[in-house]
Amino acid sequence: MSENGDRYIKTHPINRRKFMRDSAAGAASVYFSSAMAAMGASGDRPNIILFTADDLGWRELGCFGNPHIQTPNIDEIASGGVRFTNAFVTAPSCSASRSSIMTGQMPHSVGVLGLTHVHRQYQMPESVPTMARVLRDAGYSTAIQGKWHVAPFRSVKKYGYDDRMNFMKVPNSKNARKFITKNKDRPFFIEINFMQTHRLGNGTFKMDPQFPVDPDSIEVPPYWQIPNWPEIRNDVAMYYSQAAGMDLIIGEIMDHLESEGLADKTLVVFVSDNGPPYPGCKITCYDRGIGTPIIMRWPRGLPSGKVRNQLVSTIDIMPTCLEAAALPVPETVQGSSLMGVATGNTNKVHDEIFAEVTYHVHYAPMRAIRTREWKYIENLSPDPTGLDQTTFEWAQKLAKEPGQKCCVERPPEELFNIANDPDEKVNLALDDNYSDIKTKLKNKLHAWRKKTRDPFPDI
Repeated sequence: MSENGDRYIKTHPINRRKFMRDSAAGAASVYFSSAMAAMGASGDRPNIILFTADDLGWRELGCFGNPHIQTPNIDEIASGGVRFTNAFVTAPSCSASRSSIMTGQMPHSVGVLGLTHVHRQYQMPESVPTMARVLRDAGYSTAIQGKWHVAPFRSVKKYGYDDRMNFMKVPNSKNARKFITKNKDRPFFIEINFMQTHRLGNGTFKMDPQFPVDPDSIEVPPYWQIPNWPEIRNDVAMYYSQAAGMDLIIGEIMDHLESEGLADKTLVVFVSDNGPPYPGCKITCYDRGIGTPIIMRWPRGLPSGKVRNQLVSTIDIMPTCLEAAALPVPETVQGSSLMGVATGNTNKVHDEIFAEVTYHVHYAPMRAIRTREWKYIENLSPDPTGLDQTTFEWAQKLAKEPGQKCCVERPPEELFNIANDPDEKVNLALDDNYSDIKTKLKNKLHAWRKKTRDPFPDI
């Protein structure tokens, strides 16, 4: 704990696929209930591919309205499936966030309170039920490719994965394609974790030579709340270039699914683990830190070209995939399946979603609740979130700009009217006109913390 830690505590060369072939178009109209009935008769469970991007903002895709980033393959998955526009991670930090995707639980519920390669004591216990283990026990062939960050000093086999491929990097699609072909006659699950949009060890990005981006052709996304300076645009250009490289690999895997005749019977999920790696975004509970793109495509069980704006969370991914596979959801899961809202059979998943940070590298504890209209953040210490890897001259200059929040003490409470102030610029926590709203949200947050056994700090 820090010294003050108790202060607040008691141009893209790709092959284009025609996803919606005539047969798929027919299948797309037969929604989840019919697909489940067919599986009950035939035992024909869908394959599942989970793509996770690293540090990709929730609007940094063409299909989410970013005009400066080239992601045609991900965009095509969205056009053939369901895109969620109010989706959030449970934590704006990699290890914690990924633990929720794997388990359907909040990070503190599974003990992942910080980056596990730094804070080894917070590696996820092997006893926690994971999506991969449930699927493997049901007969799925399982694999993980790329980043492994919930327990990096332990074997993936203990968490339900038969195979581990490519370790921290995903340089190409070769191993994923081999895995798909090898297992095309049995159900499979593969989790493909990209790192292209994560900064290198020295905090920089490299321009992907296949996808160069002209810094003068783009602008810094306004919702990041940082200036459109030339030096920042240059950094963002390389970030976008890496996203395009990731998108190409996804396209190669989708092409391979198509060539193997598996596209219609495969549930594809795309998600990012937290917000973009820029000051005031990642490691914060603002929407620019916890917002994520969630996209799902499964022609046999989901409609195509649909956009859903209900509040959803990454704790919902595990129960969604298990319901698609007609498998029971472990009692430990805190999320809800998205199948009903994705197909249009239900209208609501959550009244509110929750997010948290205890540690990233450094101590910056906070808990948050977000409804469709309001966001309440309880900062459990004044420790600043800091610059993370962006310790460049431009970042240090940025931290001194008026209104920047990355390197200053955090107030005990923050309250934002998301409906009127989507960029969370005006903190209403001290405004007496909103005291009733603040109290209601705070009480809900504390009740949730108790229910989910938040161990640190005590309420």
